[in-house]
Amino acid sequence: MDSAALFKVQYGLFLISTREGDRDNACISNVLAQVASSPLRVSLAISKRNFTCELIERTGRFNASTLTVEAPFSLYERFGFQSGRDVDKFAGLETVRAANGLTYEPRYANAYLSCKVVESLDLGSHRLFVAEVEDAAVLSKVESATYEYYRSHVKPKPAAPASGVKGWRCTVCGYIHASEDLPSDFVCPVCKHGAVDFVKIESDDAASTPETNETTEGNETSANAWRCSVCGYLHNGERPSGDFVCPVCGVGAEKFERVD
Repeated sequence: MDSAALFKVQYGLFLISTREGDRDNACISNVLAQVASSPLRVSLAISKRNFTCELIERTGRFNASTLTVEAPFSLYERFGFQSGRDVDKFAGLETVRAANGLTYEPRYANAYLSCKVVESLDLGSHRLFVAEVEDAAVLSKVESATYEYYRSHVKPKPAAPASGVKGWRCTVCGYIHASEDLPSDFVCPVCKHGAVDFVKIESDDAASTPETNETTEGNETSANAWRCSVCGYLHNGERPSGDFVCPVCGVGAEKFERVD
């Protein structure tokens, strides 16, 4: 089966925001759709590994902001490449709230929906929420982003491959699993996609250290090396800065740590 066919389905891209007590959280989703008009209901599928999924299960409410083609990669990085269990994803951001008290994206969304869960279904890797739309607003006329648009125009392209070992590459984020075998239940540690979204690296597609999954720019680690704290990629040379992005998972220079 060629799982790349699923990339041709016209998914939108949404920021799904939740709140429990005084704690806000949000994640990126591409699986939200209207399923009924009377009453007005939508369905939302969220990976059960996401902290956002847990919060929606407990609170029964979420907001969905429809992202536009103007949304920068930094927004996807902030809300899609780190966990709300570990960090405050809204730190340093000025939040805007809907009438239900949950945040929505005011800069890079053209609309938002405020939703109340009426039914929940365990789908295996994901949980499906069916929710009634309690409120909605149009924010701008900017074109909505699709998942295909994100993959083609927003997600950073990986660096040219260096000599390396055989393994498996995630087609969503570029993470490399350096092993001859890929378990059927394997989940990408960066983007949380399953084994179906991995392709086999047959030759010198990427350099990786099997024991640590650290992708490097060459066969040797120099005395001046910096490790991506998200995926383990090793950058040899001067400290990453400015608009430098990890060629594997796409996070910025601030995610790199000195290797001693």
